Amino acid sequence: MNTQVLFVLILTWLVGSVTAGLLIWYNARPRLVYAVFIAVGLLSGGAYDWAYGMGGSSVGWLMLVVCPLLWLQGAWLVTRVLPRWFAPAPPRPSRKQNGELEA
Repeated sequence: MNTQVLFVLILTWLVGSVTAGLLIWYNARPRLVYAVFIAVGLLSGGAYDWAYGMGGSSVGWLMLVVCPLLWLQGAWLVTRVLPRWFAPAPPRPSRKQNGELEA
């Protein structure tokens, strides 16, 4: 694997993790999340195009298309799935039988 491609892969993972964490932390609206993730996806696709060193090649263009689609899936995860995982659990009502609390 090319060193530049590995560098872009690691950098993309770090940027994605930090971006997702900040957007979840600040309860960003879904429109903002989708816009940010698509923009970062296009930037990472362009970075892969640069890393492959084949500007305009089939592999570079493929990554330019695939990266925003993957980031779109990440935006869906951030807006729909992850908030349910990190939401506090609702309090469970205690069961009373004959005036005593069960453990």
